[in-house]
Amino acid sequence: MPANLYLNTVDFIFSVMHIVVIMVNCFGWLSKRTLKLNLLFLVLTISSWSILGILFGVGFCFITHFHSIVLDRLFGVSVPFSFLDYMIIDKLDINAPSKILSLIGIIAIYFSLTLSIKKNLSEDEIKKIILKNPKTKKYIEGKKVFKTIFVKDKIINYIIK
Repeated sequence: MPANLYLNTVDFIFSVMHIVVIMVNCFGWLSKRTLKLNLLFLVLTISSWSILGILFGVGFCFITHFHSIVLDRLFGVSVPFSFLDYMIIDKLDINAPSKILSLIGIIAIYFSLTLSIKKNLSEDEIKKIILKNPKTKKYIEGKKVFKTIFVKDKIINYIIK
């Protein structure tokens, strides 16, 4: 019985960990407090899916792998392909194709990564990108930038002479 309690606890911890990672991956870019954590989790997730995926199969997640080991010992079952499959198909008993769930996961990750990178850019990095743009160069080249007005996520204005 104590071994069963231990495995149930570990199963619960892995489920919570997965849900936290998914939530931070998908919505961490919304808050300044979780912005850096979001980018870190996204990089770790994509690295696991791709780099570790070379060794263990594309889409490999080390958390899912260890969670699957616990589920196998506890219930004699493993996580089908991904945690999303496990939760949606197995736990919630929703008949959804695994490929569609994987596609939704991939789209959500890359959408979040795009937004996270944009929001994580500093003012200096944004200025470099803008000043390299040929449309901007023609107005600024050969002139002195007198003042820069920068409002994060809104606007950047250059006052030139």
